[in-house]
Amino acid sequence: MPLILTVQRVAMLRGRRFAKRGGGSAASWAMVSFSIMSSVKSAESLAGCVALVTGSAKRLGRAVALRLAEEGADLIIHHRSSTLDAQSAVAEIEKLGRRGTAIAADLTSVSDIKRLFDEAAKQFGRLDILVNSAANFLPASIVSTTEEIWDSSLDTNLRAPFFCAQAAAPFLRRTRGTSQIPAGCSAGLDTFRTLFRKPAW
Repeated sequence: MPLILTVQRVAMLRGRRFAKRGGGSAASWAMVSFSIMSSVKSAESLAGCVALVTGSAKRLGRAVALRLAEEGADLIIHHRSSTLDAQSAVAEIEKLGRRGTAIAADLTSVSDIKRLFDEAAKQFGRLDILVNSAANFLPASIVSTTEEIWDSSLDTNLRAPFFCAQAAAPFLRRTRGTSQIPAGCSAGLDTFRTLFRKPAW
């Protein structure tokens, strides 16, 4: 069933703190957290589904993409400029026996977002799952935050997920509607498959 999932970055921040305490890397912690959602297997498989994960060349987005591939989905790996990392992610997906492709796009540009989804649809013919995982991390305090930093953060972390969902909607509707899950990285992952079956419109 189709899905829109917006991933917040709380778990990655916690993961960095966890890593500093000797509990492993942030990336591995994120992978462990994400694996919670499918610790109880369901008869419903993602075989035949196509997922697009934004910001999936690295870190948490990559972990999400690989987990979806393990569940049977084919993947579109979105990245902005991490070409080598994106190609590496595609190679890992193909090793799992799934189809994968990497598409570069600037998510601060609505026209580039539309191109991303048009290219994805042309290559795979359908879209079932959108995971909004792309984010930027701009080091600044409440005192040092400038208007440019504020605008850049909102463009990537708030504006882009909305316009990605908007661009994905026509394709998702063709695959019988969509489910929307306002989920953080660690909260609600165990209910992922239950929410998967709830239509959003």
